[in-house]
Amino acid sequence: MERLEIENKLWQGVDNAVVGASHSDDHLKRVVATGLRFQRLYGGDEEIITAAAILHDLGRADKQLRGKESALESVHRARLVLEETGFPKEKIDAVCQAISEHDQPEFTPSTIEGKILKEADFLDGFGARGILRTLLWSGERGETMEETMHRLRVKMPARIAGLEFPESKKIAERQYRFVELFLSLLEEPTSLETEKLTGKYIVIEGTSGSGKDVQAEMLVGWYRKQGIKVRLVHEPTPDTKPTLASWRSEIDDHFMDMFFYIADRRRIMSKEILPALRAGETVIDVRSWIDTQVYEAETKQEEALVRFLHAFVPDMDLILWVDVEPEEAIKRIERRLTEENKPFSKFESLAKIESCRKRYREILGKLNNVVKINGMSSPESVHEEILKAVEDEFGSQGGISLC
Repeated sequence: MERLEIENKLWQGVDNAVVGASHSDDHLKRVVATGLRFQRLYGGDEEIITAAAILHDLGRADKQLRGKESALESVHRARLVLEETGFPKEKIDAVCQAISEHDQPEFTPSTIEGKILKEADFLDGFGARGILRTLLWSGERGETMEETMHRLRVKMPARIAGLEFPESKKIAERQYRFVELFLSLLEEPTSLETEKLTGKYIVIEGTSGSGKDVQAEMLVGWYRKQGIKVRLVHEPTPDTKPTLASWRSEIDDHFMDMFFYIADRRRIMSKEILPALRAGETVIDVRSWIDTQVYEAETKQEEALVRFLHAFVPDMDLILWVDVEPEEAIKRIERRLTEENKPFSKFESLAKIESCRKRYREILGKLNNVVKINGMSSPESVHEEILKAVEDEFGSQGGISLC
């Protein structure tokens, strides 16, 4: 019988068992994939590792069994499946031995296949996936909140301590940091107290070349003519740009830039924006954390991290997205840089602007109080469209705090 045919029959044997969501095919496939990567590093029989990874959780169908007892039940069920599928007889004992020894943190399996199974299985139980699978498993077993927390606080670190391969330990210890963050957030009491800010917070966003700065100046001028207290803020703040330029001359790292912008934003938020909003002023902010997510976050994890770390930023009352076609943005940038005798930056290529425009569309589509402004018209026409958006949101005076 062909090897692939046998493997497919092993998967069918698993499909016939009801092991629950915490130990479903999703988990088994990850264990197989990780196990085969370890096999390329440490050796071992590929067939034995694959079969053991597919069948190692069959005992989970009996929710009353734990640890070694569950592993032994998996061995019993696995042997039946192996025999029925025509798996090589001379390898069945090795598969069963690996399964019998894999789920014990304090025990070192006696074969390389058993060690690989243990490491691969444990590695799917840390970090975000570890939290999810722990919650699923605890729910399947009907455990209490205290028992579930014990799994995260005590049992998960014990499983990390039971790892032997250096690659496994490094990955697991890094992933457990997220679990520690999760646990710390659970300890925070629920608070209904939110600061009441009497001012209005307006943010102007858009790619390079969209005309944000020009529109911000025009909007500030309009507010002042109305006799309304207004404050203009630019991000990043002008006095931090030399520092960032110096850092970039040493290393070009988007992750460094991301945290630089967050630190700068925290400073200007505490120093200027929040005091102005508390005093009832209107704040017009050119760029925000949205810009950082668009330009600096390169992965889904980084996007989520940017949002999470900006919990200190108050809700925006109005987000004005000045949108222009990338080709027009490049023309405007080129004219400006020619006048200033400066080169294009890494953010001012056509490909980058096209990419960032797409990111703006994705991110702003999920937020509230966003008004898309057609930035292709003359500055005066764009200004009129912005004024309409402001008046629609706040009334004809754009705010209530008069000088």
